[in-house]
Amino acid sequence: DYGLTDAVVDGLLEADVIPYFIMLGITVYAQQNGSARSEPVKEKYQEFIGNFVRHYKDRGSRIIYETWNEPDLNNTDYWLNGDSQTDSFIPTNNWQVDAIKAVNPDAEVAEFGLCWPYDFVNRYWSTYMDSVFGKDSTRETKSIDAFSWHYYSEFHGDFESGAPGRAGNWESWKRIIREALNTSQKEYPVLATTQQHLTEFAPADAADSWV
Repeated sequence: DYGLTDAVVDGLLEADVIPYFIMLGITVYAQQNGSARSEPVKEKYQEFIGNFVRHYKDRGSRIIYETWNEPDLNNTDYWLNGDSQTDSFIPTNNWQVDAIKAVNPDAEVAEFGLCWPYDFVNRYWSTYMDSVFGKDSTRETKSIDAFSWHYYSEFHGDFESGAPGRAGNWESWKRIIREALNTSQKEYPVLATTQQHLTEFAPADAADSWV
């Protein structure tokens, strides 16, 4: 039943706002072990993603799809284990990208919605690039529309101080991602069009303020 999401999409588009759907969670029939925190059964997961995307393609609705929400945040309902990046959410991200693009090659896809992009770039960037472009890659989509991430500083509304327990600040995180993309672009020119999307940040000096 797409009634609720149809109403949201139509309302946003009527207001000239592009819907940005976070494809978060594993639907029950695609769960591997009966838990929303499990890795999905690939074929069933891609079927679920494909059906959703097909519905909005058939309606002619422009939507940006984000493949997850903070899969690198430990001990949450978002993912089984935020440290199992090479074994878990990089492959699942790639399955989702392929499922979206197989149904709608023109769909815009933002990948990950990371909590700690600075750490990801330093520790897992080469693994990510290999998973997309490497000779042993099983990903069919050899491009990245957008790389998405979040930023919360120690003090809400402050973009200069660092995030709690992490090096750097908003500017340095943005720069390190751009440098990683620029460096990889030399080998994979298609990355010249890849965007950065900051999809969550704390805009005000209040503990519960976020966007």
